Amino acid sequence: MEVQVAIIGGGASAVSILYSLNKVLDKALDYRINIDIYEPNKEVGRGLAYIEDSEIIKLNRPPIDMSIDIQNKNHFLDWVSKNAKDLYDFSEYLPRSLYGKYLNVNYLETSTSLLKKNIKVNHIREKVRGIKKVTSELYKVLSSGNKESYYNFVILAIGGKNNDDPYDLMEDPNFINEPYPLEEKLYHLKPDDKVGVIGSSLTAIDVFLYLKQKNVKKCTMLSRSGQLPSVRGLDSDINLHYLKEKILRCKNVNLECLLTLFLKEFEEKSISWKEVFLEKNEEENYTTFSKKIRLAKENNTWFDVLRETHPILDEIWVCLNDEERKYFVKRLLPLYIPRRAAIPLINAREILDSLETKDLQIIGGLQRIEQYKNRFRTCFSNNQDNQSFDIIINATGLSGENTNNELIETMLEDNLISTHIAGGIRVDFNTGSVISNENKTNPNIKAIGHITSGNFFVVNNLEFIAKKSFEISCDLANHIKNNIMSKEFA
Repeated sequence: MEVQVAIIGGGASAVSILYSLNKVLDKALDYRINIDIYEPNKEVGRGLAYIEDSEIIKLNRPPIDMSIDIQNKNHFLDWVSKNAKDLYDFSEYLPRSLYGKYLNVNYLETSTSLLKKNIKVNHIREKVRGIKKVTSELYKVLSSGNKESYYNFVILAIGGKNNDDPYDLMEDPNFINEPYPLEEKLYHLKPDDKVGVIGSSLTAIDVFLYLKQKNVKKCTMLSRSGQLPSVRGLDSDINLHYLKEKILRCKNVNLECLLTLFLKEFEEKSISWKEVFLEKNEEENYTTFSKKIRLAKENNTWFDVLRETHPILDEIWVCLNDEERKYFVKRLLPLYIPRRAAIPLINAREILDSLETKDLQIIGGLQRIEQYKNRFRTCFSNNQDNQSFDIIINATGLSGENTNNELIETMLEDNLISTHIAGGIRVDFNTGSVISNENKTNPNIKAIGHITSGNFFVVNNLEFIAKKSFEISCDLANHIKNNIMSKEFA
């Protein structure tokens, strides 16, 4: 008797699910489980986010926030202490490529451990083109090698999709649409190249830091807002007074109630929410960014409130109605994300130095970019003088349209899944099982990560991924055991 499981995507979510499954299935099985991970890259775990790259590219969170073990927040930190403690200063943020190695090592070790329990894990270096329903308990997976394979359970862990060529520049060899890995895509840039970077968030900052290391003299970030994210100071322990899970569960939570409690929390801790959230609508420069660094150094309590509130926001999110979620995504999320996904001080200092020397410039109001006389010309909506660049790099990060994917589109057409009004596809909150247009929950297909964004408050941090991976693994293990007992897979 053998159960077939497919995991589509081999990044952090896939490794976290395997790791959790290994914890849930704590003894050898008297039946066999075969798990195929479809991942075109040579290593499972790294994905695009943690691919081997320059060590100047750091994680934006401290090691304690990056564990794949929901029961041990120090799992990543302990691994680094054991394997690389002489190479890194734990008071600072660690290289992203090191985290990729942590994920890959855990994949290999977990696969070995699972094999002893009669669970075999295989890495299939192919891209999945489609998934078709055969019966309610059997699904056909079509891969890029023109293969057809059959599975009892399918887990969608395909990650996010980067924004596609927003200004139709793809045909120009001096346009770089996807900057990662930086050492591969940007190695050829010369110090005298005038470089324009589309975006001013964390991906754009990665690009800037790498270019600075390569001594590229002039870098300009081009975006609509013209502003950088906030700066994250040193974390400290705080106790929330209003935004407590127990209090929120006792109240009839709606968006107005949530915002009221949030502002009360800031007031109780003597934080000016206006200073944190209501920045003047002006382009980032040395003066404005100095203020962000000062705020992070002098009073980082505002960030501590966001950090402590974050884990319970999913519980609140599911209580909001569709209109409240749509309003939050459109009006409030653009204010929240640049503060929660803040820049570590170590990177902020590099940025400030370059703003002072004018080696880095941030320009807002970007309207379009066009090819002009073997260069690129930018046009702005705010009377800013047009500028020209030798190189343009798209650093806008993940697309907000997370169902714009060939596999997801075909599954939507076949009614295997359905879209969520606030984005992504619909899943059961506790098990990750997908939901059809007829509101039927399917325990044999599950999804995790960016494609489930409408169901949850924030889906791309490792704390969330570890939690959801554990829940998915528990539900998957229960369904496998129940189906084995009823001999459905016999």
